Amino acid sequence: MIAGSGTAAHHIFELSSGVGLVFQPEFGLRGAGALWGAQIPLWMLVAARGDERWDKLLAVASGTSMAGAVVHFLLWPWRRNRWGFPVLTEAEGLEASRLPAYNAILYIWGAAAALSVLRDISATNKRWALFGLATLPLLRRSAQQTKGGC
Repeated sequence: MIAGSGTAAHHIFELSSGVGLVFQPEFGLRGAGALWGAQIPLWMLVAARGDERWDKLLAVASGTSMAGAVVHFLLWPWRRNRWGFPVLTEAEGLEASRLPAYNAILYIWGAAAALSVLRDISATNKRWALFGLATLPLLRRSAQQTKGGC
């Protein structure tokens, strides 16, 4: 459920900042909005129920969230902060004043997704997160089409 919350926070931040959604280049704003507007609440509902039969799907979704957070650092310039962590120096046309919050959201989102796999997914199904991580090229391609809206 925390990975879904991180995904929602990421999308809300981007939309409120005038940036598009993941898969908007492929489906348009309405299509991408419908996709995420249905997928995220369903994801969170399934995760909240805690039924192990959904572990594989939840692991894939969490792996996709990790890929989503990582792809930002592959596409946009970054530098290391005083603790050695990469932070974006520009991204998605955001104003510099919004970048600290955006970097925090990306880190919380990625960490929530990793924590979800470690804590919420049964040991036999954790490997399914790799399928989600494998979506990184698709997410990157979508983001590159507009060099925004990730």
